[in-house]
Parts: sequence; structure tokens; C-alpha cells
Amino acid sequence: MTQEKKLLEEKQKPKANKDWIWWTLVGLFIVASIGGMMVVDGLYAPGSYNPATLPDAVGK
Repeated sequence: MTQEKKLLEEKQKPKANKDWIWWTLVGLFIVASIGGMMVVDGLYAPGSYNPATLPDAVGK
């Protein structure tokens, strides 16, 4: 019985490590995507946040 438990524990450890790596990569992808979109938005539409451009849209 104890040998079977040890084998089950050994099989479960690598799966946890792979899950951790996977979710780390997914999180980094999400953060990088958001940052990339902000950079592209800043490059192609820098004046869109200026209150003088669209005063009604920003409440002035």
C-alpha cells in the first residue's frame, strides 16, 4: 500500500509543475498583449485622449 501511494505522489508532482509553467506563460501573454495594445494605441492615436480634440467626449 505505501509503495502505491508513493508512486501516485510521484506521478502527481510533475503535473503540478507543468500547470504552474502553463499558467505563468498565459499570464505573461495576457500582460504583454495589454501592454502591446497600449503601445499601439499611443502610436496610432496619440491625440485621442486630448480634451481639446473631442471636448464633449471627455466631459468638458
